[in-house]
Amino acid sequence: MIRGILSKIIASSRFITIFIILSLVLGLYSYYLLPKQESPEVSAPVAMISNIYPGASPQEVERMVTRVIESNIRKLPGYDFSESYSRNSISVVLLQLQNDAPVEESWNELRRILSDTQRELPPECLPIQLNTDLAETAGIIVSLSGQHYNPEELAVVAEKFKKRLEQVEGIARFEIFGEEKKRIEVEIDHTRLAASGLSLEEIFNILQAQNVVIPPGAIVEEGIKTNVRIPGWYNSLDDIENTIIGVSPDGISQRLKDIANIRWELEPDRPLARYNGQSALLLTGYFEAEENILLVGKKLRDELDKLKSEAPHDLLVDQVLFQPDEVNKNLYRFLRNLLEGIILVIIVVLLGMGWKNALVASTAIPLSIMLSFMAMYLLGIKVQEISIAALIIVLGILVDDAIVMVDAIQVGLDKGLKRMEACLQGLKQAAIPILTATLVIIIAFSPIFVLPGAPGEFLQSLPQIVLISLLASYVVAMFITPAMAYRFFTPSQHRKDDWLRRFFAYLLHESMARKRTAIISSLLIFSLAVYALTFMGLQFFPSADKDLLYIDINAPAGSTRVRTEELLLQVEDILSREGEVLAYTSSVGSAVPKFYITLPVSPQAPDFAQVMLRIRPQQGDRFQNNEEMASYLQEKLDSRISAGNIKVKLLEKAFPVAPVQLRISGEQRENLRQAAELIKSKLKQIPGSRNVEDNGEKEIQQLLVEADAEKASRLGISNYDIQRQTSLALEGGRASVLRQEGEQYSILLRSDINSRQQLENLSIKSAYSKRSVPLKEIVGIEVKPQLSSINKYDGQNSIKVRSDIRPGYSAVEIEKELKDKLSSVELPGVSLLYDGEYKQIKDNFGILTRAALLALFLIYFILVLQFHSFIQPLVIFLTIPLALIGSILGLLLFRQPLSFMAFIGMVSLTGLVIRNAILLIAFINDARERGLAVEKACEDAVERRFRPIILSAVTATIGLVPLALSGSSLFVPLAIAIIFGLLVATLLTMVIIPVVYSLLLPERTEVKA
Repeated sequence: MIRGILSKIIASSRFITIFIILSLVLGLYSYYLLPKQESPEVSAPVAMISNIYPGASPQEVERMVTRVIESNIRKLPGYDFSESYSRNSISVVLLQLQNDAPVEESWNELRRILSDTQRELPPECLPIQLNTDLAETAGIIVSLSGQHYNPEELAVVAEKFKKRLEQVEGIARFEIFGEEKKRIEVEIDHTRLAASGLSLEEIFNILQAQNVVIPPGAIVEEGIKTNVRIPGWYNSLDDIENTIIGVSPDGISQRLKDIANIRWELEPDRPLARYNGQSALLLTGYFEAEENILLVGKKLRDELDKLKSEAPHDLLVDQVLFQPDEVNKNLYRFLRNLLEGIILVIIVVLLGMGWKNALVASTAIPLSIMLSFMAMYLLGIKVQEISIAALIIVLGILVDDAIVMVDAIQVGLDKGLKRMEACLQGLKQAAIPILTATLVIIIAFSPIFVLPGAPGEFLQSLPQIVLISLLASYVVAMFITPAMAYRFFTPSQHRKDDWLRRFFAYLLHESMARKRTAIISSLLIFSLAVYALTFMGLQFFPSADKDLLYIDINAPAGSTRVRTEELLLQVEDILSREGEVLAYTSSVGSAVPKFYITLPVSPQAPDFAQVMLRIRPQQGDRFQNNEEMASYLQEKLDSRISAGNIKVKLLEKAFPVAPVQLRISGEQRENLRQAAELIKSKLKQIPGSRNVEDNGEKEIQQLLVEADAEKASRLGISNYDIQRQTSLALEGGRASVLRQEGEQYSILLRSDINSRQQLENLSIKSAYSKRSVPLKEIVGIEVKPQLSSINKYDGQNSIKVRSDIRPGYSAVEIEKELKDKLSSVELPGVSLLYDGEYKQIKDNFGILTRAALLALFLIYFILVLQFHSFIQPLVIFLTIPLALIGSILGLLLFRQPLSFMAFIGMVSLTGLVIRNAILLIAFINDARERGLAVEKACEDAVERRFRPIILSAVTATIGLVPLALSGSSLFVPLAIAIIFGLLVATLLTMVIIPVVYSLLLPERTEVKA
């Protein structure tokens, strides 16, 4: 019955034509509809919990807020660890989930826990803030600037742009970054305040009482209700200035302006933005998750161009980031590699087979890719660098099934079978080996499925595409290839006995005569390859291939925003003189809006600034790559600027940790500090280390004001009077608001005190006795050091020591040398945790290795079922060390590190080399079934399978050549590992596998499954 169905399919030209046309049309349409992005979406299982405790010291914040939050979140299912930072008035806790934790369920439970935790915090604390979307990245950043525009005018323009751009379909939202909001400052002259007899608290209460509207109700006359309204709100600055705060004995009103300077000011705590050295506003846009970013980007650019044309000529509208351009450029590069690979593979097939056979076999490539696009659309797999790279990786494999089928059918025709009979016999002969080989490759890629966390999410589409495309290739080989062969194939002429075939026949013959020598030679080569591994650098993920750098600027602890901005201006001045720096975008008080998914979380603090640089290192002749330019800029900044801590950083492909990072934990801070200083000194001695630093707490000076309770009580002054009036004088207080044109502006009351002497003379008034005395009469004031921040890891005091590395050096080797240096050093009272790149390598390489071993066991089980033997699968497995020889050789020749992607290439390579061995062993068994002796059967199988095996290997490798030459630091090691591993394994497979087979299975006495 099955034979009859297959005969009808093969003979039906209408079915084949419809299938091909539908596949091409629906495949292209699916590609058009598929969402496109630069990189896969990765959700960071990290949450940031923050809380403000106004006026509290770092110690108070840590004890009364941070400690409570840390204790409660440990109850969260899936909790891994937490890091906390307690500073003046603010607590920040970063929570990391375990890799296998259900993220959304965990965040919902965390919200419930934090809701309960709020009740345990001091009543003065503001509501706890939770941010679980730390990986969200801007899709577009536009800078608005102009020399003739003040902040208010820029804000009006930005709001107009924002409203128009948010109307574009596919845009989630736009935000304005760097907007300076105004407020009214009521700065009290402390000497006039003392003369007035009033306190800051009383002024505060007067402002609140005067700026209020209480609904008075209504009167009813003759059945008609008339509402009563009593205006009471401030409407202008004059209203505030003329607020009456008292009346003199002779009846003269005393107004607020008599003792205060009242003016408009900008709020000092809001982040500021700059573009190319000018004050600016940044419009930051975010795309909807499931949209085709290229289509949305086109509409967005059209609208942006309209806005530019409508804007005044002196308004500068600059594109800081436009992700659709990046996606388009990236996809163009990968699709070009894909197209080049397709052309190269087809050329190889044409050279290796007759033109009819080659065209039939090559048809499998576009059909399989189109079917893959259809499946991607149905499964929601987006077009991005990993999914396209996956298609490039399997490109040469897609044609393998068709090559095997074409070869099997051609052999039948050459034997004199009719076309239909040759097609059906070829199907029967090749279907199971092809299916087994396809399953083996799929299983070889399956370990990537089990990778946890961000690496697993990042690479998830790789095995998915391999699975989809190989299944599509199998369907094409089983149905379309025989149908096309039925129409176009004819018996071939006698095959040419080419020199390469003769060479391998000779090599196999000689190896059969010297079996032990051949095996010992292979073992020796493999041992040398394994030894060569010790000379290779290890790498987790490389830095991103983007023409971007960023600079983190940490001003001295306690610096104001003004002082931090001064430091930023020095950095900008240096950058403006570098020709390779095309543009730079800066922020003061926080990080630049997140412009790349793996950027770490940065603090929002007045002593922090960040610069994003768009660069072109190759523009001059000074730099070959981003690393060299970053190293140059770092050295220049270090030599020119001594204040603060300025670090030039590369964008990382994975969520970043420092290349070398050591976490020191313990109870006593002094022990931590001593250990950190010692470790830093050791690390600085190691060649290749750079930017060695720690995040230990820095001490800043504070004025400690301690009340004399007895003296204050005698004067009727409470502790509240002292603290409240001192806080209003120095920190200020939001007394009320001014409402104008639909906007609300805060009214901040504070004094003009700016020295210790003025603080000592601050008049403190008793709320009970109404008596006023200078502050110095009821308190003691002394200067004492205070920690600027208290840092903890999992509830323990902690310091991180970290180091970047110079180009050409290995983080792994530096960490190993550091361990050697510390092995003989006593570090009492502390524990050390190495938490840098090497830990990520060990963790993820270990997981992948265990998964690969499980995959090999599953492959072995499948092979046992196919060959009904326990020994033959072991013979097939000998191709794996042969492949590793080639991979290691290739990586060494091209000076590539053993990166995580190269390791993935080696793991997935096992399926490719086992595939060829399966086909070879199957034909050896077939020859033995026909009565040939074992050695003759081996030679016959190599003779018969030479062309498809060589073609299979060459097509698989040639398809990867464009990727290997692409210059991508992410994919080049993977491509080289597969290319060299497959070539070497294929060449050795046709010699070593028959030799071992003949040794282990000389007669039909092997153990049967």
